[in-house]
Amino acid sequence: MIQFFGKALVEKTAELMVVGYMGRSDMDSMQSLKSNWQELSCKASDIEEEVNREEMSGKKKRKSEVDNWLKGVKKLNSEMGALETRRSSWRLPLKEDPVGKLQLQVKELIDQSRHFNGLVLDTYDNIGDPCLPTKLFGAKFEEVLKRIWQCLMNGDISSIGIYGMGGVGKTTLAKHIKYHLSENTNYLVLWVTVSQEFSVTSLQDKIANVLSIHLSNRDEEEVRADKLRGAIRKMKRLIVLVLDDVWQEFCLDSVGIPLDARNCRLILTTRSLEVCNRMRCQRKFDLKTLNPNEAWDLFKYKLGSQTLLHGDLEDIAKSIVKECDGLPLGIITVAGSMRVVSDICEWKIALEQLKECSVGYDEMERDVFPILEWSLNRLNECLKHCFLYCSLYREDSEIKRKELIYLFIWAELMPKRNSRSEEFDQGHMILNKLIKVCLLEETTDCKGDDCVKMHDLVRDMALRITNGNSKLKMSRDVPQFLLGGPAHL
Repeated sequence: MIQFFGKALVEKTAELMVVGYMGRSDMDSMQSLKSNWQELSCKASDIEEEVNREEMSGKKKRKSEVDNWLKGVKKLNSEMGALETRRSSWRLPLKEDPVGKLQLQVKELIDQSRHFNGLVLDTYDNIGDPCLPTKLFGAKFEEVLKRIWQCLMNGDISSIGIYGMGGVGKTTLAKHIKYHLSENTNYLVLWVTVSQEFSVTSLQDKIANVLSIHLSNRDEEEVRADKLRGAIRKMKRLIVLVLDDVWQEFCLDSVGIPLDARNCRLILTTRSLEVCNRMRCQRKFDLKTLNPNEAWDLFKYKLGSQTLLHGDLEDIAKSIVKECDGLPLGIITVAGSMRVVSDICEWKIALEQLKECSVGYDEMERDVFPILEWSLNRLNECLKHCFLYCSLYREDSEIKRKELIYLFIWAELMPKRNSRSEEFDQGHMILNKLIKVCLLEETTDCKGDDCVKMHDLVRDMALRITNGNSKLKMSRDVPQFLLGGPAHL
């Protein structure tokens, strides 16, 4: 009893002291602010979760006003923390009312949230569906797609492995599966790119991100795994987790993936059959290269109707396609480089150069690296150096176009222009050309910002070339704010 009254006395004394410094009305204002801030925080959490869930489909993106509103709430969060710190040092009446100022900002944000006419926008036109992945070529690809679909419809299959050499089309096939599954409301497809820089923690973070849940970095891996496992099991729809570009085996349970045909199924892509076996995939599918006729059809499709092939020109083009040995990535890259080229002499030179190309490479990439190097060598020096600088970003990075152009300007890779506006126009033109020759891929990030991305094999080739390129040695000094984090080098 004495302890109880002693504690009450201390609490009352502390309250009177604060009232003495702030005044009773200030105390009431502070309590009101805390109440309103709690309401705003809960509202922001709900909106963030809903927006992230919508964006996972790949067909929606957050409205700019919603994104700005969420940023406003985050900014206010730090100001609330600073207010709590400053309160302990208040002794005299303040010239301004920080509590009242924050109260107005909080109420304004609450009011704004009540007038959102929807939180997201479509990322595609209603005419057609650009979310449909690149067209599949080859009877083998169509056959594998059908067989995988049958496995997914079979209630007993929980894990599927797709393997094959780099550039053969594993990711494209997985994107087709994701697209078709996304049309079925019974499934929730989660896509995670794993890549070479693997760790259990990083994979947990990626899965948590697509699930829109938070994992504390201070927790042990086992605790984080339990949270992921619980979140997945709570999902009302059947989860299909696609792990793209897996390089090494790992324990699913240690990550927090509760593999169960009734609740969570796994599709992984890898270059290694051994990885499929060690991951205990119940069904494994080997992707092979295209036959000559399929390769020729893909080449013509990617070349486009503007380039007419006839007579000797068609024979040379077929010889060029033959050098690609049925590898889709190589065919697509070559077609992009030869698009709108009509001079037969240029086609002849391209064929000879392609035959002569060689760059240090492993056995796995023996077919594609010379093709990629050939495509790179067809660029002028400005385009070549701008392309090689893209390899400074980490594997599978979605690189903002604006950020990349800042890097080009900083590194003085482009001819100087009269104004920053002209330099940016030039930078966009360079990126567009690299996209057209299929050395960069066009994409958007979760916020809808225009980005570019490098295929992992294309990046591998670029890194090997940069090792012997003296001009690019200054890449070690690239400002980190331009790269969005630690540079590769």
